[in-house]
Amino acid sequence: MKYKYNISICMMVKNEEKNLERCLDSLKVFLDDPLVELIIIDTGSTDKTVDIAKKYTSKLYFHEWNNNFSEMRNISISYATGKWLFLIDGDECLEDPIKTFKLLIENDLENYNTIQFNIKSYLNMSEDSNYSVLPQPRVFRNDGTFRYEGTVHNQPIFKAPILDTDVIVEHYGYISTDNELMERKFQRTATILKEELKKNPNNPYYQYQLAASYSMYGDSKKTLEEIRKAYKIIEKSSKKEKRLHIYMYGTYVRTAFTNNEFNETISICKEGIELQPEHLDLYFVLANAFLVTGERTKAIQNFNKYIDLLNSYDNLPISKDSSIIMYNLDSQSIYNAYFNVASYYYDNKEFKKAYKYLKKLENKSDKNNLMCKILIKLELYDELKLYYNELNDKYLIRNFTISIENEIKKLDKKIIDEIADLFKDNDDEYGLFSKIKLEVDNKDILIKEFLSKYDLNDLPIFYGEIFKEIRDDRIYMISFKKVNNHVLRQYVGLLINEKDSIMKEYLFNFLISNKDKIRDNDYQSNRVYCAIANIILIKSMEGAKQQEKILEEKYVQLFDLYLEKGFNCLEYKYDIRKIRMIYSTLDITEDKFLMIMYLVKESIDNENIELAIKYMREALKEYPHMAKALQEYQKQIFKDIKI
Repeated sequence: MKYKYNISICMMVKNEEKNLERCLDSLKVFLDDPLVELIIIDTGSTDKTVDIAKKYTSKLYFHEWNNNFSEMRNISISYATGKWLFLIDGDECLEDPIKTFKLLIENDLENYNTIQFNIKSYLNMSEDSNYSVLPQPRVFRNDGTFRYEGTVHNQPIFKAPILDTDVIVEHYGYISTDNELMERKFQRTATILKEELKKNPNNPYYQYQLAASYSMYGDSKKTLEEIRKAYKIIEKSSKKEKRLHIYMYGTYVRTAFTNNEFNETISICKEGIELQPEHLDLYFVLANAFLVTGERTKAIQNFNKYIDLLNSYDNLPISKDSSIIMYNLDSQSIYNAYFNVASYYYDNKEFKKAYKYLKKLENKSDKNNLMCKILIKLELYDELKLYYNELNDKYLIRNFTISIENEIKKLDKKIIDEIADLFKDNDDEYGLFSKIKLEVDNKDILIKEFLSKYDLNDLPIFYGEIFKEIRDDRIYMISFKKVNNHVLRQYVGLLINEKDSIMKEYLFNFLISNKDKIRDNDYQSNRVYCAIANIILIKSMEGAKQQEKILEEKYVQLFDLYLEKGFNCLEYKYDIRKIRMIYSTLDITEDKFLMIMYLVKESIDNENIELAIKYMREALKEYPHMAKALQEYQKQIFKDIKI
């Protein structure tokens, strides 16, 4: 056969305007070579596919779609005059075009008839760590005999020897955000498959492909129904025959797992592993099924087997098997396996083993949290700091500091200071925080520096510990005015936890000493006052309830002040004349409570006791945290009236 070109790139497309340009751009290094031709068959596009194709080739041909994939493929290669046929689809592209070009142009390929690439199919557009991998022959010697067979999911009829490569073709066809396009693709493929199954209902491959079509379509229940039918066809076959259909086991177990059929998942995984002991997907799914059913030790055994196969995968025969799609070679699956194994060893106090597995993973919050625990358990404090310094993401850094602070609470003060000493020279918020912990003489200066440099609304709550060192009311009021109510309450809750009665007493006295210093129209000061009073009251009532005591008189007085300052806030934020109409629709629980209490006061002032009682009951229902304070309050205003 006389060849005009070295390579003929053959494509069959229809309505691929969203993908085609990306595909053809990845082929540019080929298209710039005069010995490469690009042949595109369009089977009836109604979008801009044809316009895009014309920019890249003059060899654009039109053939009406006839529901036969192989026939269309064969038409495309019939135009080819190249020595080699390179088949690629419009929703694919080369991951490394130059590497692929050098492989096909510069290598001596005379000893081969077929070249196999790896098809990397992304399952989620927003997360490139989730994909499947399928070895697939894509380049064939154009000897006049090569062809495709099969109406749908066409199969290339090729010759050995085969050259296995690590070339990756990225496939985006499974994640189209064009629902109408995906619907058309599904209906087209499923319709053809159903017609083929009418002719040959015991064809396990077509039955499997129908299940795969439903899977791509996102219908997991229908997928399970169809894959069970495929399995039923081969269920009574010999092991030798079943091995020929090992391709269906991965889809079966994943779908059974998704449908919460865990016993079925485990059974089919075990059978598949017996047929093909290198099938790492089966070990991965089996491990997760054992996790869900509470058999953690078995889960870890299978995760370890998965990891062993993963580390030698490129050298395993199964890695070249073009019939088996692997879904668990992706980084998300690898992370899942290693993290579960590391967590298991940590829980079993085998910290060195846990560390070994965890080190292999990319940085994520859950990994960093566990790594922090392990490094502290192993007393590797220098490495703890080194690990922290290598983090370059604000979110991960802050989560790591939260982990450090949570862990060191369990340690002696000497070790806490030792760790703080390691971090104190860091030029960041945690470095300055660590310095404040250790400083004796200049603590106030450092705290003021911290408060001026960093936004308290944007920091993890543990940084509120610095307020325990402040004894200047002005710093409290100035600092607290800068934070929103939610954050302020968290800081106050941190400061007056049950182990620190000193801070609770200090903040109580802070409120009492400032009760007459705040103007009624100073919204921010009233807001801060209410937020602090609210937490102190709730904490005090929790303690009184646990000890079955009445609320101390001083907290009853504080409740009166809380209402007074709360009413000031209401008058600033709302039209106080209309609160009777709006309070019931509020989503802000505390504002709603304060409005009801304002209506209680108003009803008392108007001597409408019956209405006041109604509102008091409503307040108790709305804000049960204040139950004890409300009981004491009602004694003051209702005397012996029971509400």
